[in-house]
Amino acid sequence: MQFTKMNVEEDIINIDDGDVDEDDVNIDLRESENLTDGCIGNGGGSTGASASSTSGSTRTGMAKLQPNLTEEVAHPHVLKKKGNILQQRVGKYHNQSYNSLDCSFKLDTKIYTDSKVAVKLSCGRTKSQAIVQNVLPPMVLEKPIELLRHHFPKLFFSVQLDASNRKNVKLFPISVQMFTVEGGLQNFMLHFCENSDESADWMFNMVNNSLKELKLDWGQVSSLSADNTNSNYGAHHSLFTNILAKNENILKRNCHAHLIHNCVKFSMDTLSLDVENLVLKIYSHFFVCQTSGRT
Repeated sequence: MQFTKMNVEEDIINIDDGDVDEDDVNIDLRESENLTDGCIGNGGGSTGASASSTSGSTRTGMAKLQPNLTEEVAHPHVLKKKGNILQQRVGKYHNQSYNSLDCSFKLDTKIYTDSKVAVKLSCGRTKSQAIVQNVLPPMVLEKPIELLRHHFPKLFFSVQLDASNRKNVKLFPISVQMFTVEGGLQNFMLHFCENSDESADWMFNMVNNSLKELKLDWGQVSSLSADNTNSNYGAHHSLFTNILAKNENILKRNCHAHLIHNCVKFSMDTLSLDVENLVLKIYSHFFVCQTSGRT
């Protein structure tokens, strides 16, 4: 799946009794962006939030939105679409599954029967997935991509990628890291696709096509971060050698997670205390926090 400019197909979105038009989606996203950040701030901090708590955050956000609605925007049909979009943003922030989001919508219609908005919300698993994949990512990518394209002087960024296996599916996420004086260190997902091919040429084409579609220049890439494997960093033919053909000044950087792991591994050999005792104390600390409900 390529995160490109928003293109919501009607045959994907028209599920249940509601549809999402592209113009309405634009209104929903722009007017609910700050609102969603506010309600997430009230209920954030836990990725295991329940469906009911997410619904509470969404209802709080809709209550804040009401005073600023014009007569046209406050139409029940538009409010229903706003509720659908807002629910997905909050739900995915808390890392909820599509099934739990589906359950939350159905629960709201049963509990809040006196709310004209809640009883009309209808966003099943298929529509939830379409909104999360086709609507939210383009909006999130819009600002950093524009910054990389038009900032003066030009900004440099590093490319990070790693294969991830989920059952029989091999996923390839590509993330970008950049630094600005105003925003500090920033990370965002550039591309996310599924493919069983893990060859050097295929990975290079994937990264190259992603940069081309977003109109980003290889001259702005400062480094590559990936696992230290032959397909990534082989001396004769690898992803890194293909990238050097585009920009010979790109630096080689290994996987951040592996670097941290190696630092901890070798530092343990120099500790003057009993490592086994340290591990038991750490386990005991987090076990007590988990059982007592502390964070």
